[in-house]
Amino acid sequence: MERGRPPLGPGLVDTLQGPDEAKRRLKVILETVAGTRTIADACAELGICEAAFHELRKQALAAAVAGLAPRPVGRPRKDADPEQRRIQELEAQVFLLKKDLQVAHLRQELAISMPHLFERRQARQAAKNAKKKKTAPPPS
Repeated sequence: MERGRPPLGPGLVDTLQGPDEAKRRLKVILETVAGTRTIADACAELGICEAAFHELRKQALAAAVAGLAPRPVGRPRKDADPEQRRIQELEAQVFLLKKDLQVAHLRQELAISMPHLFERRQARQAAKNAKKKKTAPPPS
């Protein structure tokens, strides 16, 4: 002897909210899935051919799978307003500029404390520029 309520099966569709025609179609599709209605009978009920029924059933089942896919837990993040986004961009820019300034200060300290390194570099750069001038075509 079974206890509890009898399962409603495709009859559960009647308890859902939505257009009556969509609920009728879903109920017929679920009856074919449950094996209580043949596909030929379902096609006659819906007034469509077998190929259209298979496509309709495929769409319904795909929508069911998509609706049951796991979602992130909790409330969705609220997008930051444009003003907050702009503040974050400016803070990032300030951070990069501070780093560039630190690098420039280090280069300056190195140039003061070790001028011979920078003199060689300047000499190499001057030689390179002179070589470019020799090989560059004359302006027309």
